[in-house]
Amino acid sequence: MRRTSKGRWVLFSTAAFTTISGFLFDWNRLHLHDPDWSPHARFHAAQSVVSASLLGATGLYFLRRSGDNPKRDLAMGALLPSLFYTVSGRMLPNLHAASGHQR
Repeated sequence: MRRTSKGRWVLFSTAAFTTISGFLFDWNRLHLHDPDWSPHARFHAAQSVVSASLLGATGLYFLRRSGDNPKRDLAMGALLPSLFYTVSGRMLPNLHAASGHQR
């Protein structure tokens, strides 16, 4: 990161958090290693961890890169981690409905 600003710091922090958050919050006995979860549910939990890690790490790569097109690198560094949260946010109503809970 050649230029340091509050915006870049926020993007960098978000990408770093996206990279490690799945391992911190899902890789435990209450989620990914829960014996009560079906194999299909564990597959999707693992898929979510891997997706978040790859999108966050790729975002970090573009934010740290000093390539020939810094605007594109900044845009990719912002876009890639946000894709995980966009897709996750879109799925929340479906997950709530699938759980059988009433509002």
